[in-house]
Amino acid sequence: MPDGVYYPSVYLGNERHKFQFTNKITVDTKPPEVRSASGLKPVLFAGPGRSVAIRYTLGENEKAHALVYLGNRPVTLGRLTRPSAKIKWNGRLHYRQLPAGRYVLSIGARDLAGNETPAGERKHVAVVLRYIELTPGQITVRSGRPFKVHVETASKRYTWRLGHRHDERRAKRLRLRAPTTPGTYHLVVTENGHAATAVVRVRAK
Repeated sequence: MPDGVYYPSVYLGNERHKFQFTNKITVDTKPPEVRSASGLKPVLFAGPGRSVAIRYTLGENEKAHALVYLGNRPVTLGRLTRPSAKIKWNGRLHYRQLPAGRYVLSIGARDLAGNETPAGERKHVAVVLRYIELTPGQITVRSGRPFKVHVETASKRYTWRLGHRHDERRAKRLRLRAPTTPGTYHLVVTENGHAATAVVRVRAK
């Protein structure tokens, strides 16, 4: 049956009496078109309430729900929206936390008739998923002198370890004092099982 609008009819009495329903039936087999998609931020520091927004544009006059796929599996279904809007991804796959790394998402759509954008016509958006990061990653400091590291994470608290010392902090800027013995140390900062490391080179005074 070709796409179009149809009005169902019922014939009674050897087709002598015809009754036509006022309700119309729309046949639509054309999948929705996604013209463009782009992530507003390339990096997502995952955590409670955190997500990355993806802006997309559908075909003209399209009424459809945006879909985010990871591989061939849908992970987010958006609301029925205008041709241009945003959809968010929280860094999870079916409520499961994913490892840190680079992920390529596919953006498609599903219209009111249930048609979905074919896999080959979806738009792709790369997102780097992280949980914790230290800046700078390498520090050179004289023995016993103070230094600081910026800790980027969605977690409210984290633990740190440098040599034999360790503690728990909340501040985004971690202020420490270098060991008194020259050498190369590893500053390890951990939150919820995820860790980041910075190399600390300690020179003699």
